[in-house]
Amino acid sequence: MQEGWQIRQLTKKDDQLHTHFLNEISAESTCVLGYHFPFYKNILEECGIGQAYYLGLFSATELIAILPGVIKDTEIGTVYSSLPFFGPNAGVIVADKNNSAEVHHVLINAAINYLKSFKKPLSASLYTPFLASNFEYYEQALENAVSVSKSTQYLSVAETEWDSKIRYDLRKVERSGLSISEEISPYKVDALYTIYSQNCIDYNIPKKPREVIDALAQAAQEGENVNFYFTFFEGKIIGGLIVIYSKTTLSYYLPCSLDAHRSLQAVTYMIDYAFQKAKSAGIRYWNWESSPDTESGVYKFKKKWGSLSSEYRVYIKCLCDIAEIKALGKEKIMQQFPYFFVLPFNLM
Repeated sequence: MQEGWQIRQLTKKDDQLHTHFLNEISAESTCVLGYHFPFYKNILEECGIGQAYYLGLFSATELIAILPGVIKDTEIGTVYSSLPFFGPNAGVIVADKNNSAEVHHVLINAAINYLKSFKKPLSASLYTPFLASNFEYYEQALENAVSVSKSTQYLSVAETEWDSKIRYDLRKVERSGLSISEEISPYKVDALYTIYSQNCIDYNIPKKPREVIDALAQAAQEGENVNFYFTFFEGKIIGGLIVIYSKTTLSYYLPCSLDAHRSLQAVTYMIDYAFQKAKSAGIRYWNWESSPDTESGVYKFKKKWGSLSSEYRVYIKCLCDIAEIKALGKEKIMQQFPYFFVLPFNLM
C-alpha cells in the first residue's frame, strides 16, 4: 500500500466527508449511485439488514476511494456482500483512475481480511459497479473466486425519446384522470407498501422490509436523494414508485400498482413523470437495475422503453471449504442471509 494511505471503516462521524466525496466525483462517474450515500448505509444498519461496512481509503486526510458493503453475522457463519437487494450497485468507487488497480486490491483485501476475523467466515461477494466495463481489477483482487455474469438495463436520459407505443400509452393516461402526488404521508406510504406486498405475492418477487421503506420515506422528507411518487385514480392510491439518485444516475428502486387498475398504466405514468424530472435535473442515466432473465416479463417491460443492456459481474470468494456452505442447504441460507449473495444456488 502506498505511503500515506490509510484504510478505515466509515462511520456516522464521516457522513459529511463521505457525502462530499460522492457529490464531487458523481458529476463525472456513472458508478456513483444513491445507494452509496451515508443515509442509505445508516438505513441498512438501523433496519437490521446487516452491519454496514463501508470502507474508506484516505491519503492523509483526503478520502480518495470507498468500498460499500454489508456484513451479516449469524450463529451458522458470517458473510459479506455488496449492497443487498439487487443489481450492479456497489464495488470500488475511486476518484483517481490512475491508481485504480492498487486501490481495488487494498480495499477488497481489507474487506475480506475483516471478514476473516469473525469466528466462522463463509463467503464474500462483490458486485461490479454500474456501467463498469473493466473487470480486470476484480479478477486480480479476487483470485479463485466464483464469477457470475449478469445483465442490467439502463437508459441514456438525454438521448432517449419514447417510441410511438409509449407515447400512445401516455396519451391514454392523460385521458384517464390519473394524478401524481410527491407529498409523503404515513397513509400514502402504507398504501404503497400494501400494493407492493401484493405485487410481490402475485409475481413471486422477494419483498423488501417495511422498515426500509419507512426509513426511505423519512430520508426523502429530510432532503436525501430519494423521491416517492403516488398515483391517484378517483381519489384512491393505485400505484407508487420510489427512486434513489445521485447527480448522474437515477435508480429505479420500487414500482407497484394495483392489479385491478393495471390497464390504467399507473407505472407507465410514474416512469415518464420521474424520467422527465430526472432529465430536467441533468441526470444522465436511468438505472433499471437487473431482471431475473431476458425472458422475464420484467425484462421485456424495461426493454420496451428503449433500454440498453450492460454486463456486470458478481464475484464470490469462499472463505471456507465450499462443501461447508453447500451443506447448509438453500433453505437455511435464504433464512439466515436474506438479501445476501452467499453462493450461486446452481452450485449447491
